[in-house]
Amino acid sequence: MVRFYHKLFCEWYAAHHLVTLVKNACDINETLRFLDPFDLQYLFRFACGLDPDAGKKLINHLKSLPGGDTFAILCILEQTGDVSEIMDSVKDLCSRDVKIKRGDSALLQRSTTQLLEIASKNDIPISCLHLDYSSIKFEGDTIILHSGIPLPKLPTLEKMHIAGSNAKDDDTETFTGILSHENQYRRHGDAQSANQETLTEMDILNLFRYGMKCRGIKELMFGQLQLPASVSPEAFTNIMKTQNICGKLKGMDSIN
Repeated sequence: MVRFYHKLFCEWYAAHHLVTLVKNACDINETLRFLDPFDLQYLFRFACGLDPDAGKKLINHLKSLPGGDTFAILCILEQTGDVSEIMDSVKDLCSRDVKIKRGDSALLQRSTTQLLEIASKNDIPISCLHLDYSSIKFEGDTIILHSGIPLPKLPTLEKMHIAGSNAKDDDTETFTGILSHENQYRRHGDAQSANQETLTEMDILNLFRYGMKCRGIKELMFGQLQLPASVSPEAFTNIMKTQNICGKLKGMDSIN
């Protein structure tokens, strides 16, 4: 009888058997129906690293599960060899909203940023990146995640959504022309809830600087955040001259 004194060793040896099962499976959902990937994460990650063909099937299976996109990112980055082997999975994940949350582990945040960097370096469009405002800080035009990992420059990023802790997915309102120096902005009369996080003018400016650095970004969205009473048009003068970015802010109107 063989005993495993640590679950990790067990999952490593089980991963070899899982690879064989997956490669020979006619119906992968049926094969994996009793395996909870969120309880056996290293089993799936090891299997994805051991065999590219089995890994691709496992990653597609994970993406079909509720909340599986996040775990699929970890499994993608376990794969070795030519990066082109995982491009289809990267394209699929980046075609949907990518979220980096405060509760994410440092490993997951690093894996997600690596995936986004792979996408940008291979000219793969990143549809939308969601960030929690409470989980980021700014060092000039650099966004630092709460784990201390800097968000890389992402030339193919198209949209960014910065959300307060109470935000829902559709909690944004559109305004256009934020880069027109003739526009000024005012807050809605009903100023939402007093317990919302406050988005400072400097943070808005730094977000636009990051957007400029990314070059391809066209929309910045803000949800459930307490906004400044006004935004100084002069602060955006240099940005206005170089790129047209549309903004979406919850609770702010544009005035021509």
